[in-house]
Amino acid sequence: QNKALDDLESKAFKRSNAITGDSAKGVRDEFAQIRKELNDLGEVVDTKTRESIEAQINHLKNTIEELRAAQDSLKGKNKASDGISEKIGNLSAFGSYDSIINAKSGSGLDNLRKKILDLKGSYESLQASLSNVEVDSEEYASLISRLKELDNQYKKVSESAKKYATEESTAKANKEAYAEIAAVQARLKSIGQNYSALKTNPAFLAEFEKLVKLSYQLDGESVKDFSKQVSAFSKQVQLAGLDKKDYVGNIAEKMTKFRSWYDVSQVVMKLYSAVQKAGQELKTLDSTLTEISKTSDRTSSELEKLGSTSFANASEFGRAANDYLTGIQEFSRAGFGEGVDEGLARLSLQAQAAGDMTATLAQDYLLATNAA
Repeated sequence: QNKALDDLESKAFKRSNAITGDSAKGVRDEFAQIRKELNDLGEVVDTKTRESIEAQINHLKNTIEELRAAQDSLKGKNKASDGISEKIGNLSAFGSYDSIINAKSGSGLDNLRKKILDLKGSYESLQASLSNVEVDSEEYASLISRLKELDNQYKKVSESAKKYATEESTAKANKEAYAEIAAVQARLKSIGQNYSALKTNPAFLAEFEKLVKLSYQLDGESVKDFSKQVSAFSKQVQLAGLDKKDYVGNIAEKMTKFRSWYDVSQVVMKLYSAVQKAGQELKTLDSTLTEISKTSDRTSSELEKLGSTSFANASEFGRAANDYLTGIQEFSRAGFGEGVDEGLARLSLQAQAAGDMTATLAQDYLLATNAA
């Protein structure tokens, strides 16, 4: 038992994480009491006495473990507080940079300045709360979790602020920001050119116009997050099946929306191309409507209405108007009456858009399904 006490005392007082402070005196007194009992024992030790001494040693061992755990937690608390003090000092230094102090409203750096001040205030509030909380409480665990959140914010703010530490670094950061802004504006231009069918969807069109407007208000601090927004929007457009070129549409609207992206010669050439394609498509539509008149009982006015609504029905799925009319023609030939043939033609367009099918394959699937 004396040997067990020697080992336990070494762990408690002679290791690098030894017990210190007021608690240490109580533990030393317990060691002394148990040693006295051991020295007072005779040659014969009864079972009851032995078990009593063993129980005291186990109690002493548990006490030591609890005290060491408490000391470790306290060290962790002090370390957290010291880390907060260091970050508060760094944030004060960031806020003293000339480029940030003198940042003009709307430049992006004024927003960074606000982030620095807000984060500094949050750290100061957290440090005050930590100093008055017990380390074994739920509140302490919650404060440590909050500290991790603030540290994540600090990392981002610190990286941003260090770009503007000197006049030279500020100029370099601005140059990089301009390049990033130009790149994301070019991506928007590409979406406008290649995904022009998105204008058939009011929600997507409103979001696109919002992104275009925001792209001219970017700065070095906001361009990265904005670039992620553009990527997410592009993905949504593709999933909605709107990543198709729409050649037949409101030419005046198209010119208004993209005037800032094209010079005059480019606009003229695109208008000429669009008009050419529109003329060719109208001839094709007229021919298809003639064929539909042969296989259905539609009147001239009904055929005229069918032709005028074909653009909207087809554009909804990013397809050409003639694809829609051809579907009506085929389903009418298959014996489906007026109205039903239009519904099946829309369903065929959906299958083509969602399943990447040809018109013939989509129609065959629908006819086979109906027959089954």
